[in-house]
Amino acid sequence: MKITDIHANPCNPRTITADKLDKLGKSLAEFPQMMALRPIVIDEAGMIIGGNMRYQALLKSGLKEIPDEWVKRAEDLTAEQKREFVIKDNVSGGSWNYDDLANSWDDLPLSDWGIEISDNLVFSNKSVSRETKELRPYEKVHVLLSFDPEHINQVMEVIKTITCEYEIEQTAN
Repeated sequence: MKITDIHANPCNPRTITADKLDKLGKSLAEFPQMMALRPIVIDEAGMIIGGNMRYQALLKSGLKEIPDEWVKRAEDLTAEQKREFVIKDNVSGGSWNYDDLANSWDDLPLSDWGIEISDNLVFSNKSVSRETKELRPYEKVHVLLSFDPEHINQVMEVIKTITCEYEIEQTAN
């Protein structure tokens, strides 16, 4: 398939930095089977509804043709299902363009689909206290963390520090 037979979604609310695009391109070059395992999803008009960043990385690599198996057609979706797919397919990675989300996607249940939007996140580089104390099972404290996706690396560093000292239990809501 010619790579020009498909085209990016002009309303895609996701962005990617040049550095991350380079890393994605390198990843796809090193593991091209990933494209068959997680193909670009297009609608009946050839517009991408899933895989815009992979498409950008492939374009940047200079490819003119890609294997047909790297593209999956989703031609029977309603307009609402396409919009839902765009969001749900992108919940786990990349960066959100909050302006686009607010202006084009605010009528959708974004938080139900895993997007956490907070205007109040303040992150500090304070050290985590390492005082130890023996806790009896009924004295456990549960903490729920909510943060913007772009802060995941900072949060994970703090969690790594804490896990050496305390029991960590993860649950999904």
